[in-house]
Amino acid sequence: SWTEGYPGPLPSDGPYIEGSYAGEHHGPGPYFDEYVGDCGDCGGCGHCNRCCRPVHSRLFSCLCDWIGGESAPAVPGSMPYWRNFNTFSGAQAFKGPPDLGQNGNFGFNKGVNWAIPLFNQPSIGLQAGATVAFSDFDGGTGLVNRSRTQIFVTGGLFHRATCNEGLQGGAVVDYVNDNWYVDMNLLQLRAEVGYLFWDIHEIGLWGAAHLNSDTQVAPADFDVPTVTWQTTDQLNLYYRRNFTFGSTYRLWVGLSGTSDVLFGFDAVAPLTERLAIQVAQNYLLPTGENGVPKSVRETWGLSMAIVWYPAAKTPNCRFDPFRPLFMVADNSWLFERAK
Repeated sequence: SWTEGYPGPLPSDGPYIEGSYAGEHHGPGPYFDEYVGDCGDCGGCGHCNRCCRPVHSRLFSCLCDWIGGESAPAVPGSMPYWRNFNTFSGAQAFKGPPDLGQNGNFGFNKGVNWAIPLFNQPSIGLQAGATVAFSDFDGGTGLVNRSRTQIFVTGGLFHRATCNEGLQGGAVVDYVNDNWYVDMNLLQLRAEVGYLFWDIHEIGLWGAAHLNSDTQVAPADFDVPTVTWQTTDQLNLYYRRNFTFGSTYRLWVGLSGTSDVLFGFDAVAPLTERLAIQVAQNYLLPTGENGVPKSVRETWGLSMAIVWYPAAKTPNCRFDPFRPLFMVADNSWLFERAK
């Protein structure tokens, strides 16, 4: 029968439907669609049916739990609302105008990211996360000779393309408390919108806009009475590529609010059912002219982390419409500048 050659026992009682879509896009089969219940209002849309969960027998299982206003069975031993929870830890390096051209930062971070369904029809999710970053343990040099602690918080809404084709996007607010030679609190709005086609390609725009400025009394060794920071406005054109078992990367190029050139990338790659590696890099090339030396205005951030999924969900499974759309803010996503 068509089940011959399946590497191992079928994951649960049937009925089963042969998964031609999965077979076409996931290499040598056989692969199957496992029926998980009455589709209700979900229905089908040809090549992808969110009421069925494609079983990738050789490596991972991609489970689309949220259907027709109800929850299908989750991974055994896990609760559905934890399916898109992850925690991560890694290293970071960054530089920006607050460094005054005298300092580069290196350190470590720890954070969480969590997304849950808000509305099933249409597929709108809510995500929130936070990162704590520690840098410059022995301080820097000159005026910036201090260790640095940062707390980032991200929260907002997103929508993913139905059946992996069409428009998707969202918006989040990023907050940072940057405790360095002064203690700053900054906010930005970060948003993206893209069009996903052929299941694996996406073209779109992402950007960020500052929501406040923060002015503080400068340290005694500065030659100015106050210092003021705000986040850097950005607008970037991106291309994203998705791969079979959850890997994805994105490249972008754009401009800052002061006409500086931006370029960067992010990527996620699963290692096991519970672990993935994620990386993000963004660079501001100071091409605009505003009277500040380019060595001061140059801004960049690089972060790398190991991500743990407690519910053993396939990292970034592209069949799941409620996986997080945004990475949690850090120094790659939130650039600071002197106003």
